[in-house]
Amino acid sequence: MKDWFLHLPFRSLRAKFLAIAVPLVLLATFGLFAVTQINAQRVATFDLQSKLQKMVAIQSALLSEHLWNVDGKQVSLILAAMAIDPDVLGAVVYDESGAVVDRVGHLRAVDQAVYVQSVPIEFVRNEENYVIGKLEVALTDQQVQTAMRERLFIASLIAVLLVVAIVLSVLLAHRRTIGIPLVRLLESIHIAKDRNVRQPVEWQSNDEIGEVVSAFNIMQQRQEADEKKLRAAHDTLELRVEERTKELAEAHVEALQAQTQLSDAIESISEGFSLYDSDDRLVVCNSHYWEIMYPGIKSVMEPGTQFEVIIRKAVELGLIIDAEGRIEDWVDERLKSHRNPGNPHVQRRTGDIWIQIGERKTESGGTVAVYSDITERKQAEIELVEAKEQAEVASQAKSQFLANMSHELRTPLNAILGYTELIQDNIYGEVPDKIQNTVDRIDSSGRHLLHLINDILDVSKIEAGQFKLSMRDYSMKDLVDNVTVSIEPLVTEKGLALKTSVPDELPVGMGDQQRITQVLLNLLGNAIKFTDEGDVSVEVNAGDGVFLISVSDTGTGITEREQEKIFEEFHQADDSNTRGSGGTGLGLTITKHIIEMHGGQLSVESKLGQGSIFSFTLPVRVEQQSEVI
Repeated sequence: MKDWFLHLPFRSLRAKFLAIAVPLVLLATFGLFAVTQINAQRVATFDLQSKLQKMVAIQSALLSEHLWNVDGKQVSLILAAMAIDPDVLGAVVYDESGAVVDRVGHLRAVDQAVYVQSVPIEFVRNEENYVIGKLEVALTDQQVQTAMRERLFIASLIAVLLVVAIVLSVLLAHRRTIGIPLVRLLESIHIAKDRNVRQPVEWQSNDEIGEVVSAFNIMQQRQEADEKKLRAAHDTLELRVEERTKELAEAHVEALQAQTQLSDAIESISEGFSLYDSDDRLVVCNSHYWEIMYPGIKSVMEPGTQFEVIIRKAVELGLIIDAEGRIEDWVDERLKSHRNPGNPHVQRRTGDIWIQIGERKTESGGTVAVYSDITERKQAEIELVEAKEQAEVASQAKSQFLANMSHELRTPLNAILGYTELIQDNIYGEVPDKIQNTVDRIDSSGRHLLHLINDILDVSKIEAGQFKLSMRDYSMKDLVDNVTVSIEPLVTEKGLALKTSVPDELPVGMGDQQRITQVLLNLLGNAIKFTDEGDVSVEVNAGDGVFLISVSDTGTGITEREQEKIFEEFHQADDSNTRGSGGTGLGLTITKHIIEMHGGQLSVESKLGQGSIFSFTLPVRVEQQSEVI
C-alpha cells in the first residue's frame, strides 16, 4: 500500500502528479465549502428561529386587546402587516374556542412548515390573565436556500480556477525541474545498455534531482572500476582453478591411501565394526562384523545395503533367538534402537551366543557400531545368578531350620521356667536357702536363654519375610513408663541413675506397641549392659507428625569403625565386653528392622569412653507397615 503512487495507470510523471494534486485540491475546496456551508446554515437557522420567537411574542401582545374587543378589522390589519415580511409563510389567529378568527397564507402551508410556533394570546384585566385565543406563525427558509446555492456556485468557480492554476504550475515546474534531467538520465541508461559505454549525465542542481544525477554518475564510475577488477579477478580465478585442480588430484591420491589405511585399521579391530550413513545404508564394515553377527549372508553385506534388509535376512535364517515368534515386532524395535541409539544392549544369537551392541550417532546423522562377543561373560553371569539362587534357597532353609529349632527349644524352656516359678512361689513347700539360690539362677539363665531364642526367631521371620506388625493406638508416655518400670531392677542392681523426659501432651500414636516396647527394651538393655557408672536416659519429643526418641548412656562408647557394623546380624562391637555382658549380636539388627518397618530411622552417636546416644524417629500415625529390603 505504501507504493501505490508507483502503480497509477499513467506512464508520465506529470500525469501521475496531476492525478494526485487535482483530486486533493478539489477535495480540500469542497471540504472547506462544506464546513462553511454547515456553519452558515446553522447561523441562518438560529437567526430564523430567533426571529420567529420574537415575532410571535410581539404580535400576540398586539392582538390581545383587539381580540378582547372583538375588533376583527384590526386583527386583519396586524396579520396583513406580518405577511409583508418575505420570510412569513402564513399566520393564523384562533379564538378561545379554537375557531379561526383570521389568517394570512394557507392553513395547510402553516401546518406543514418546518419553522412554525404557536403561543396563547393573553389579556390582562384587573391584574388577572385571561387566555382569549392563540396565534400560530410559520416562516419559510427560501432565502436561506437561495444563499446556499449562491455559495455553492462561488465555491465551484474557485475550485475550477484552482485546478487550472495547479495544472499549469505542475506542467511548467515538471518540465523545468524533472523533465529535462530525467530525459538525459534515460539517454545515458540506454547508451550503457545498448553500447556498453558509460556516459555521464550533464545536469547540476541543488535539489533532489541533482543529488540523483550526481549519485548516478558516481555509480557509473564505480561500476566501470568494478568491471575492471572483475576482469582481473576472473583471470586470477582461472589460474587458481588450474592450481587447485592439480592439488585435488594429489589429495585424491592421498585420500585413497588414507582410505586403505583406515580399512586396514578397521579390519584389525578384534570386535565387529560397522558404519551406516544417515539413510541407514552400509558404508563400511570389517570381516568380524559379518562373522559375528551375520554368518552365512556375506553376499548381502555390500556397501549401500539397507540395515533393515540385513537384519531381516538374519531373522529369516534363524540367527536371532530374540526374534522367534515375533519377527515384525523385533524388527521394529531393532530399527528404533538403531536409529536412536542409547546405552549398549545385549542380543542373544543362535548357538547360545551373546553379543553386546554399542551404537552411537555421528555428526552427519549416520550410525557407528561396535559388536563384542560376551558369551563367556554372560555364561559367568548366568552361573553367578544360579549360585545366588542356590544361596537364597540355602538361606531360606537356614531360616526355616532356625525357626523350627527356636520353637522346639522354647516349648520345653517355657515348661522349665513355669516349674521354676512354682518352686519359687513355694507351691511344693518351703525351699531351703541353698536350693532357693540355685532355683533363682536357673530362672535367670532360663529367661536369658528365652530372650536369645526369641531374637533368633525374630531374625528368622525377618529373613523369611514373615515379620509382621500389628497396628493399634497407643500412648507413648504409658509405653515409656512401663518400660522404665520393667528395667528399674537392672538399673538399681548396677547402681545407675535412670532419667526420663516425656511430655504429658504427646499425641496418641498408632503402631505395633509390643514391637516398639521391644525396641526400647533392647536399647535401654544395651545402655545398662555397657554402663558401669553414671546414668541412662530416655527423652521423647514430638513434632511435624513424628516422634523423636533418644536413649543415651555414660558407658564405654563405640568406635567410629564399629558404628558402621553394629547393625549387622551377629555382630558384637567388642568381643571381650560383649562376651562378658552376654548377647547374640541380634538385638540392634531386630531393633533397626522394627523401626524401619514403622517408616522411621535409627542412628547412633558415640565416642569411645564418653557414652552413646541411640536416636530413632517414628511417624505418630503408622497405618501400614513399610517394606524393608
